[in-house]
Amino acid sequence: MDALPAVSWPLQALPGILRSGRFPLDDRGFDTSYRSPTHALHLYEYHGAMQLCGRTIAISPGDLTWSPAGGETRYDLSRRGHHWCVHFQPAAILGATCRLPVFIAASTLGVLKSRVIEGIQRMSGLLAAPPDTAALASAAACAVMQEVILTIAAHIAHAPSHERAPKARDAVARAAGLIDDHLDAPLSARAIAARVDLSPNWLARAFRERFGTTMSRYLTTRRIALAQELLVSTDLPMRRIADRVGFHDAQHFNKQFHRVAGCSPTAFRLRGQ
Repeated sequence: MDALPAVSWPLQALPGILRSGRFPLDDRGFDTSYRSPTHALHLYEYHGAMQLCGRTIAISPGDLTWSPAGGETRYDLSRRGHHWCVHFQPAAILGATCRLPVFIAASTLGVLKSRVIEGIQRMSGLLAAPPDTAALASAAACAVMQEVILTIAAHIAHAPSHERAPKARDAVARAAGLIDDHLDAPLSARAIAARVDLSPNWLARAFRERFGTTMSRYLTTRRIALAQELLVSTDLPMRRIADRVGFHDAQHFNKQFHRVAGCSPTAFRLRGQ
């Protein structure tokens, strides 16, 4: 069977963004067909299968796909999950271009996973800007998307062919899992290192190589991602949400949320509604 295709994208472009964020999906049996006039970049948090460019492919957490505009996609998930997504307009292919595969495995995306998520969060925050600054914020969001695309393209072009040492790779994966499982509780870097049987310094270096960010920044980003989900899917008071994601000081929660999402929790909730 032929390999999945790649897509070309101009180096000098500002992709017009329609929507950006973290969204739920519970499709079963490839029953729902998606056809859109826009491109879509997806970063998955679930296991399942996807029909893309006439092929059926397995998808796992950390995999990334580019669904070309006008194409058809379908999904089959074993259970409900979430994915990060950006829908953006096609651009005229003029001048120099880069090429990206329509499917990038988590093992290849590697350290860029957290940077893609952070980029999507920044875009979501910018798109939630008040009307008087909406035009500037939208232009900034487009610039962030172009940065994400070009960063992925550069990474793919220079991705090393060898795997990281299995012990460090597995330890970093377990460290990330510990963080995800304890978003509501304090968990120091030293305690995490002890749990995964690596020295704190070694784990810190390996974690940054894998995710492109520090454990502290990863923890904050994951906490804010959970807060965003609770803001748009529940009517919990702001203080309850802050407690659930490990921020027991409302002012500190607001400050960290704004730093990651680009807007206040209240503004994010209003946008979701």
